[in-house]
Amino acid sequence: MDRCVLVTGASSGIGEALCRIYSESGYQVVGVSRREGGDVGKEDTWLKLTRKYPQVFSIMFLNAGVAWWEEGEEYRYREELVRTNLLGVYYGLHYADKLLRVGGLVVVTTSVAAYRPQPDTPLYDATKAAVSSLVKSFALKFDGNYRCIGIAPGFVNTRLGGQEEVPEHLIEQVPLRRAMIPEELAVYIKKITEIGYMNGVDVVIDGGLINR
Repeated sequence: MDRCVLVTGASSGIGEALCRIYSESGYQVVGVSRREGGDVGKEDTWLKLTRKYPQVFSIMFLNAGVAWWEEGEEYRYREELVRTNLLGVYYGLHYADKLLRVGGLVVVTTSVAAYRPQPDTPLYDATKAAVSSLVKSFALKFDGNYRCIGIAPGFVNTRLGGQEEVPEHLIEQVPLRRAMIPEELAVYIKKITEIGYMNGVDVVIDGGLINR
């Protein structure tokens, strides 16, 4: 397994697009998704991966996440946001040294929401701000043995809140007046991962949203 990547949230959206682009580029891809029993918010999922793939991967994409365009009041929404978005990334970073080859890279899907929160998604925005902080902390913790970067997308047309398209009132906030599609973002991410001197940063790709 010379060139191998791990992708969480692999069954749809950005994760599915990353799996496809890396597979087409000759990488061996291991996808993890909740649909197939890979709940990244549970530590046991990561322990199983460390036993099955010890120090195999050159890149880990910690991409799994959940969101709703409007957060519900039910407890399950709040619990799932924190468990998947925050703990799912924390566990991946915590066990990265057991999964990555020395010199490997961890790429975390953060969000422009960490820098430009919305009134209808306060807890989602807070989880992404925390994840952005984890990127910086673990880049220091890895101490040059591995690299860690964040990718902070703006609005992406992927299934959130039960709908495929980003709501129009959010698109109106973007100077380019459109959302990205997952395949477009995956191409950008792949190019960014090829910059070998990048470490401990959160790269914003948002069509100018953060500046509005």
